[in-house]
Amino acid sequence: MRKFIVLMLLAVTTSGCGAIAAKMARVTPTPQQMAGIKTIQVIDKTDPLILQGTDAGMITEFIHTALKGKGYEPCVAPCQADATATVNVTQFARKMSYNSAIRVLSPKSVMFFTFQIHNKSGAMLMDHLIRHSQSTAQRDLMVIGVQELASYIPPAK
Repeated sequence: MRKFIVLMLLAVTTSGCGAIAAKMARVTPTPQQMAGIKTIQVIDKTDPLILQGTDAGMITEFIHTALKGKGYEPCVAPCQADATATVNVTQFARKMSYNSAIRVLSPKSVMFFTFQIHNKSGAMLMDHLIRHSQSTAQRDLMVIGVQELASYIPPAK
């Protein structure tokens, strides 16, 4: 009986870890998938409280700039676009963290956001979660996160 319980716990744990890995898998577009896309409609789905209480809306502005730099034309709804991108900032804050090595509290910026691109037919071309937590200014952290995101987007043809 004891072996059976251990075996069942192992099976549940293994299948649960597989589901987590599948959920966190990134979808990165290939140049062929992005070949016909010139205009991308960018929609900010961030909670209005986060947008109003922080500078999280600047992440979307930086994404517009990054898309332009890659050769795409970003637009704001309503517009005629070849694809739709959604941005959702889930965490954007300044926190205090304790450094046990030097026994001091230090400020830390935290930023989590998701970015997805769907083509006109609704197929997902890109799905990324960007997470950063550093002892730097929030604006600098936004730039770091958007630069990372832009590195996954192929240039427009």
